[in-house]
Amino acid sequence: MTTSLPARKDVDPQLTWDLDALFANQADFNRAIETVKELASDFSRIYQHQLKEIPVIIDALRDYANIQAILDRIEHFAFLPQAADTTDSEASARLNQVMDLEAVIGGELSFLDSDLQQLPDDTLKAVSKHAPEFASFLRHILTAKAHALDPAVEKALTQLSPTLNRFTQIRDQTILVTWTSANSLLTARPIRYPLSSMKKNTKTSRHRDSACRLCAIQQDAAPLSEHHGRNLLRPGLKRKDVSHHARLRFRD
Repeated sequence: MTTSLPARKDVDPQLTWDLDALFANQADFNRAIETVKELASDFSRIYQHQLKEIPVIIDALRDYANIQAILDRIEHFAFLPQAADTTDSEASARLNQVMDLEAVIGGELSFLDSDLQQLPDDTLKAVSKHAPEFASFLRHILTAKAHALDPAVEKALTQLSPTLNRFTQIRDQTILVTWTSANSLLTARPIRYPLSSMKKNTKTSRHRDSACRLCAIQQDAAPLSEHHGRNLLRPGLKRKDVSHHARLRFRD
């Protein structure tokens, strides 16, 4: 038996994301945005072209980690509701707002990588020794030296990221609509199927012929028909790029 997807407001709150762990309400979310803007502006004013001494570099990395932690909470407060219901125009607008915010702040802080890459390797290694919590981040800085772009280019690319990523977002949304159409042709079947083991024929599902795409999606969707009507995160969903935040938290 097939079922229709309920409106998000009709879903049991215990089955939805608990965003209170991030921000209690929209007002707190808005205040965090203003706070992170001020912190980014102060960071640029204090540290740009000043990263020469080890203690100053360590202070800069700690302040940068704090900014990234706040941005991470802001992004997920916007991302999680939109990922759960891609038809929610308000959630989509909030996510686009955050993506634009991250582009602006990313451009403002892009000097950090460039300034660190201009330092001698021995200086960066000394910073890692004095502040081992940043060793992973600095290893990536050392590796990136070989293919670093001009600082102005790095800043421009960061600021343009929302525009450059729009095409991917439009494509993902189009695939999602096609996926929904394929699901509507299926009948529920009483089977168990591990979502983690699903294999998609990505080449066929991206074929220029819509009939080929639909066929590939139907074949992949058939074993998932018992989940029909549930709003699942699609396998190719792009998540926030947390590379800097992850490396600042001891992860490669």
